[in-house]
Amino acid sequence: MLDLIAQTNPLLTLAQNSGGDAAAAGFGIVFILAWCCFMIFGLALLGFWIWMLIDCAQRDFPGDNDKLIWILVIVLAGAIGALIYYFVGRPKGTKK
Repeated sequence: MLDLIAQTNPLLTLAQNSGGDAAAAGFGIVFILAWCCFMIFGLALLGFWIWMLIDCAQRDFPGDNDKLIWILVIVLAGAIGALIYYFVGRPKGTKK
């Protein structure tokens, strides 16, 4: 029965193939879970960055160079620039 479960669960397979070393299996499982969490967080940040870049490109700004400056801030500062734009620079005006 355990072999059938191990065939469908890769984490259990990793634990069984560690040669009985529970610490190594535990480290492997924690490493895989942490990597997945970092990947999800990174993809969420990338999505937020793209959303703020598109939002900035579609908005009207009061100054002539404000849009260009904010796009440069978002592109050059990455996720931090997107956060700054979201909280500080995002106007309440209408989109084009």
